[in-house]
Amino acid sequence: MKWRRIKGRFGISAPKLAIRPHVPWYWRAVVWTIVLALAVALGLWVYDAGRSLAGFDWRESEQVLTELKAEITRLQEENDQLRKSVNASASTMQIEQTAQQHLTEQMRHLVAENGQLKEELAVFESLASGGAKTATATISRLAVEQDGATGQYRYHVLLTSGSVQGDRELVGNVQLAISGQQGGKAVMLTYPAAGEKENKVSFRRFLRHTGAFKVPADFSLKEVGASLVVGGSAMATTKFVP
Repeated sequence: MKWRRIKGRFGISAPKLAIRPHVPWYWRAVVWTIVLALAVALGLWVYDAGRSLAGFDWRESEQVLTELKAEITRLQEENDQLRKSVNASASTMQIEQTAQQHLTEQMRHLVAENGQLKEELAVFESLASGGAKTATATISRLAVEQDGATGQYRYHVLLTSGSVQGDRELVGNVQLAISGQQGGKAVMLTYPAAGEKENKVSFRRFLRHTGAFKVPADFSLKEVGASLVVGGSAMATTKFVP
């Protein structure tokens, strides 16, 4: 058996011997790297070709995406500009509306003041001419207007002394009787109220007197009456209806 094994290593039945040239390992690595790179490139080309055949082009998609981003940026900038323009226009409109309201309010006050001055001028002319003098004091004019906040009012009265008083000083106080509705019921208020300081006035021929009073927020003003009280007696009365 040993002889047969030894004999099998030689002669025609011996194993074939292949002689190959020696290739360093790094060259083999380079070759395999190139082969793998080509395989990857081929795979990418096949993948890209498949997407192109399916109707999808990534280059075209990237271009479209870039264009859409640029359009979005442009629209955002345009939107910002429009927003600034709208804010500026709204501010300008608000300023104009405020100015118009102020002018309207000023005109209303000027018209009211003009009417008051005409009435006072007529009274003064009558006093100067002596044609319309009365024996006792009178309230020639009473005006009431709302003074800003709810329930706040301001009143104006023009007081004149009578011929009996002459040039002597007349001392008294102005009292208001304010009628209206509150909670569905008729209510009468007085100013100054009981216990409050009297609204004293003193004058010789005439006096333009101004004061203010306040009513509850749910009070609906219907009528205001003014009285000039001298020595505990009402010498003159008048009424104002809003």
